[in-house]
Amino acid sequence: MGLHPKHERANIYDHDRGSYNHATGEAIWRTSAMSDRKTAQQWNAELKQAYSTEILKSQAARYGWTLRQNPTNRNQYTIAKR
Repeated sequence: MGLHPKHERANIYDHDRGSYNHATGEAIWRTSAMSDRKTAQQWNAELKQAYSTEILKSQAARYGWTLRQNPTNRNQYTIAKR
């Protein structure tokens, strides 16, 4: 990720894009595109969802399936097999 943490405060690691609190698991990220306060569990859940989506897309391409994304839930797809 290109982060270079500095352990300046007890249990809090500061880096260029925010900080991470080791004791609570809270990560704070600051970039030009976002400013968000999420726990490590929330970041982990988002990462898992994104990874699962990419696996689904690769398998659909492999087997010739057609995917339709649910307009109300970006992580939900309908699969149409040939």
